[in-house]
Amino acid sequence: MPRPHVRNCNFSQYHPLRISSDWIWRGGIVKRVEPSYPSEAKRERLQGRVFVTLLISGDGDVEQACAEGPQFLRDAAETAALQWVFRTPRLNGEKIPYIQGSLDFNFVLDGPSVAYESK
Repeated sequence: MPRPHVRNCNFSQYHPLRISSDWIWRGGIVKRVEPSYPSEAKRERLQGRVFVTLLISGDGDVEQACAEGPQFLRDAAETAALQWVFRTPRLNGEKIPYIQGSLDFNFVLDGPSVAYESK
C-alpha cells in the first residue's frame, strides 16, 4: 500500500534528527527508485527541479515525503522518494527513531531522465 504524500513538511512532532545530504550520498542509500517522468510533462516539454523533504524511520523506510517545486513533477518525485530505503545512523550505539533528510530531483528532458543531486 503506497504511503501518503504529505506536503506539510513540519515533522517536528516526530523530533527527527536532521541529517545532511552528504550522509545520504556517502553510503546512506540502501535502495533508490528513479521517478517516472510524467507523460504529460514530457509531452508539454516541461522540466524542473523538485526538492523533497523526507521523514525516515529508524528502520530506514521513508515514512513521509513532501515536495516543493513545479506542481506537474511533484507527485512523481514523492512517489519515487517514498520507495527509497536508507541505512539509518546510530547515536551512541542506539538506533535513532526518526531522521529528516532531503533529495533534490532535477527532471531534464534532453539528458538523463532524472538526475539526483545532493543539496
